[in-house]
Amino acid sequence: MTTNNEIPSESEQQVIDQLKNTKENIILTSSIFGLPEAYLKEYMKQSSANTIITITEMKEMHPQLMWQFTSYMESVLVLDFCRQLQDRKMKITQLKKIEKNILHNQTAFMMGKQPAGHKKNQELLDGIFEIVENLYDWEWIILNYDKPMLNSEIIQKGMHENMPSGQMKHGPMRVLLSAYDEQLKNVTTWNDQFQVITIPEKITYEQVYNEALTILYNLYPKLYAYKDKIKHALTCLELKKIFDQENLSASIFMEGIRKFYEAYSCICTSGCLLTDIEIIVLIQDYIERVMNEQKHIKIKKPKLYI
Repeated sequence: MTTNNEIPSESEQQVIDQLKNTKENIILTSSIFGLPEAYLKEYMKQSSANTIITITEMKEMHPQLMWQFTSYMESVLVLDFCRQLQDRKMKITQLKKIEKNILHNQTAFMMGKQPAGHKKNQELLDGIFEIVENLYDWEWIILNYDKPMLNSEIIQKGMHENMPSGQMKHGPMRVLLSAYDEQLKNVTTWNDQFQVITIPEKITYEQVYNEALTILYNLYPKLYAYKDKIKHALTCLELKKIFDQENLSASIFMEGIRKFYEAYSCICTSGCLLTDIEIIVLIQDYIERVMNEQKHIKIKKPKLYI
């Protein structure tokens, strides 16, 4: 482990093990967009049976609704708890009713037809936790992805109010957060609440290839059926040659691959399948586009929302 808490780059499992062995709240960050989120989802898959891990994806809302963001966040947590408890075959009759009501209230709230009901959602969240606190540990994963948010202070307040130091009677054992910000470079802690873990840029094509698959498996479920075709394309010498000869940073190369994933998700949905050669050509094209963008504009990275 280096002084700025970089994870060794030999294997994906080392990243997961580091997340497991760190007991404090965590910020997982990287210069490769999407990679922290992919690792956090992979971490969730490997969690023990006695742990419930809720996932909250941060997103912008209409400014007129932002003042009730904390309550909306609580409703998301309640809904996730209900679904996970039902998946675990817990026969609690009120879970389906709570889930139905929360879904109805969320829809009405997002359409501006009714307030989010902060007090009620808080009571529901406390009530559900009282049911599970002797059965499960609770961890909370918050995914920022790579999209800047305008209302960061309100979102930050909502997040902190649902952490152990906030206003909840019951909070998660710890929070694992993905974030992108220049201020995270060369630091090991943030605000004395989070340990910062950095995934370094990889230096070999094999390592970049493995992380491209990690993102594929965890962030693009629509493409899982085509994983063999994509894996075959990523192992071709043409792509490795681009990476080596252009001396590309992993972040640029992976951004091109992510743009291909997003495009191919739409292509597959429309029923059109590509040949291996077409996949390789498309990936090359997206990588070249990112390279050209880098030459002409400076990409502005999102702020840190914690």
